[in-house]
Amino acid sequence: MMADLPVADSSGSRSVLKKAALEEFRSGLHGRIILPGESAYEGARKIWNGMIDRKPGLIVQCRGADDVISCINLAREEDILLAVRGGGHNVAGNAVCEGGLVIDLSEMRSVRTDVNNHVVHIEGGATLGDVDRETSSHGMATPMGVVTATGYAGLTLHGGMGWQLRKHGLASDNVLGVDIVTADGSLLRANAGENPDLFWAVRGGGGNFGVVTSFSSGLHPVPEEVLFSVFVFSLDNAAAVLRFMRDYMAEAPDELMVLAALWTAPDLPDIPPQHRGSHVLFVLGCYIGPPGDAEAFVKPLRTCRPTVADLSSRKSWVEVQKFFDEDYPPGRRYYWKSTLIKGLTDPVIEAVVRQTASRPSMLTSIDIWPMGGAFGRVDPAATAFGSRDVAFTVNYESNWDDADNDQANIQWTRTSLKEVQDLSQARTYLNFAGLAEDMEKMVRGSFGDNFSRLQAIKAKYDPANLFRTNFNISPGKKGS
Repeated sequence: MMADLPVADSSGSRSVLKKAALEEFRSGLHGRIILPGESAYEGARKIWNGMIDRKPGLIVQCRGADDVISCINLAREEDILLAVRGGGHNVAGNAVCEGGLVIDLSEMRSVRTDVNNHVVHIEGGATLGDVDRETSSHGMATPMGVVTATGYAGLTLHGGMGWQLRKHGLASDNVLGVDIVTADGSLLRANAGENPDLFWAVRGGGGNFGVVTSFSSGLHPVPEEVLFSVFVFSLDNAAAVLRFMRDYMAEAPDELMVLAALWTAPDLPDIPPQHRGSHVLFVLGCYIGPPGDAEAFVKPLRTCRPTVADLSSRKSWVEVQKFFDEDYPPGRRYYWKSTLIKGLTDPVIEAVVRQTASRPSMLTSIDIWPMGGAFGRVDPAATAFGSRDVAFTVNYESNWDDADNDQANIQWTRTSLKEVQDLSQARTYLNFAGLAEDMEKMVRGSFGDNFSRLQAIKAKYDPANLFRTNFNISPGKKGS
């Protein structure tokens, strides 16, 4: 027999869910409720980032949209703080809340490919790896990120950058429609013809408007095998290589996506012993055009300065997507910040090279993604993501293992990010948002001119701000 359950209300204050309400709720579920003290609770509340240590009042592992509707109705009617877990990979920890109700979609991971129409249907709990496994067998992929344990939903709702960005845009640009449960418990379809305002909002506007239980996203052919280039340069040559990359990518074909990562040389046989463990620059390139053309387009990046090592190889698409997986294990401590900048100027380059040498953790990297291509050709008013005139994304991915080093790594990240933002007109990328501190300023800065439109849509679909734990957009006035 259940007892009254301590929970947090929507403001975070202590409250109680009466046992009668809890029993009635459980009786209508297809999924599973996990409560504090049960054997499954500790595992269910933990997420990828080891810095996040929150204890929900109850976790509901949903089996379908009906369960999601029941959870939303309970949270609204009983005034319970609500969080939504897709893949549980968000750095800021939005997937769990202290004392509240967690809608856990991890049992909803179905992926179905419609080969004839080049569409993939993805449930809200699926990971990138789930999607790749299903679509790659058909020689196709949808644009996503580059760590396969990441949840598709969380990544896509705020944009989603990866190897197809310059050819096919953000993950959110390729969403054709969603099934979404809104704050009143309605299951809606949102696409270009049905609830188009909501469809606009979820493509880059995050999880502020409901729980997306399923996505329909466009697929694109990918080669059976791609040339995945991995060039390693000494830090002494890093500034020159970054300047060359900046200028080269301004004219490069859309099929070429490049990532420059200021990082640490691993202990691998192909790395000369004197460079292992040292500060280096990786330039990684993925060419998704005709395989025979790849070498001609990546060669200039390899030969612009002498390399320490060349780790390039031909890989299947799934192998390319898994390349970074081992570097981001669950339970490590992560604090990531990101900024989209209009120019990779010489002062910015000099700053990031200098910052690399001062990293408190050698697990940390500074990653630079050239943008442009298909990403830059989307009208900024077409989706909630907004401005497309940024030329580069700079990610500070601070990673470490010892909790005693939290403050040193967090402070280095904040200071380094601010230096770059002061050097170039910038906006925040919300998938890498630290611990969601300075939320209002960060959110307004991220959406820019689209913010007021998002507020109006929020007021229409979630006027009581039920979905407040996901980079909160406070409701504006209806019709504003």
